[in-house]
Amino acid sequence: MTGTPTYEVRRVGQSFAVFNGNGLRVSGFYHSEDRATTRLEKLVENAAGDVRPCITCRAKFKSQGAHNRMCDPCRKRSMDLPPEALFPSFAQGGAR
Repeated sequence: MTGTPTYEVRRVGQSFAVFNGNGLRVSGFYHSEDRATTRLEKLVENAAGDVRPCITCRAKFKSQGAHNRMCDPCRKRSMDLPPEALFPSFAQGGAR
């Protein structure tokens, strides 16, 4: 896992924008420095992610968001399973 990315607000002409640690602009342009700072805070919050328990093994992992509830090892194992293991109706000839 890598650390949380760094961001900074910079003035660009008459506007403000958020730039990442590599100097790339990662936001739109804002007329207000406060709005650009709010966007920076949201980017930092999203990059941090939430630590959640895996729905399969209960191990804690850094989730990418509400859609991400399974740790990488469990996700890999589930990808290696045949469809019948994940969807028992396949083994029975389809849904009834």
